[in-house]
Amino acid sequence: MGSGGPARKTSTAPLSPRDTLEQSYQAAVKAAEKSNDWKEAARLLNGFEPGDIQRRLNKLSDEQLARIHNGAIAVIGPTSNVARMTEKTDVISADLKDRKMKLITAADFISNRAAINAEKFAGQVGSACQTFQNYAAGRIEQIKGELTGGDFAEALASVVLGVVGGEIAGAAGGRIGSKVAESIIKGVNSVISKKMTEKAKSAAGNGDDVKALGTAVASISDGARESAAGIIDSVTKAIDGPVGEIKRSVNSGERLTADQEDFLGPFYEATPETVDAELQRLGIPNVASAKKIYLKIYEGLVKKFETLVYTSQYTSQDRSIRTSKQLELEADAMADKRAVEERKKHE
Repeated sequence: MGSGGPARKTSTAPLSPRDTLEQSYQAAVKAAEKSNDWKEAARLLNGFEPGDIQRRLNKLSDEQLARIHNGAIAVIGPTSNVARMTEKTDVISADLKDRKMKLITAADFISNRAAINAEKFAGQVGSACQTFQNYAAGRIEQIKGELTGGDFAEALASVVLGVVGGEIAGAAGGRIGSKVAESIIKGVNSVISKKMTEKAKSAAGNGDDVKALGTAVASISDGARESAAGIIDSVTKAIDGPVGEIKRSVNSGERLTADQEDFLGPFYEATPETVDAELQRLGIPNVASAKKIYLKIYEGLVKKFETLVYTSQYTSQDRSIRTSKQLELEADAMADKRAVEERKKHE
């Protein structure tokens, strides 16, 4: 039998402040290896003596050193021991610095090129409408009484919207699931639809005389020009958001997310031609595609106008001999031929 006395309690000596700091630092390093956020590790490491700091730095990879350096600058400043001790050229990899610079350069180039291409694209939309206005100016009288200025303006606006929407959505097919592409397509279509349709209908009114129809054509051009700033703004907002997040991540030494890698990857060390091609896949036409859109808009507007012109010329006898469908097909064929001829003049 036992003595029946109380069992002895074992006691654990409390950790010293240095051991506690070491434990916390090691836990922070493990967490940082998963998250790539080294700010807490840097803060804790800075609590050691310089010699102890260096011994722990010696155990880190070049990439980890670069990240803990950025973390130290962010939370304890560039004059802290950790920041200064990881600033040496033999500690921070030159390759990492070079990659960081290239990532930032790629991000900035995306923003700049997107704004330039968006401006050229908007300009081509406006130019197509202006060219059509010049074309139709002397022939408006032929369709007076056929429809109101408001209806004419709406019909013309639908041509522009159809071409622009179809072209940018088709070009963005490679990244149609991208939030950036969806944002650009939605933004550009919304701007053009609102500016052109509303302005055209309100300007043209319900008259069916030459003045009302002429106003309808002019208002389409005005709406296209006024859309330009909105198109550029929509593209800039859609692009600058992810670009800004990427730059913040790179500057803080954080790992890019999968979405950020997917967005930036095709632009990394890319030529201007490749950047333009990738931007087009996000819904921003390059120069060649913008010119193609110009031609398609102009051709579509001419065809719509000429269809109305040819239809208005049919006499009551024409309508009694042939069916409406026959006349419609004939007018469409003649208008299409005229529109193609006009497009070729501007190619």
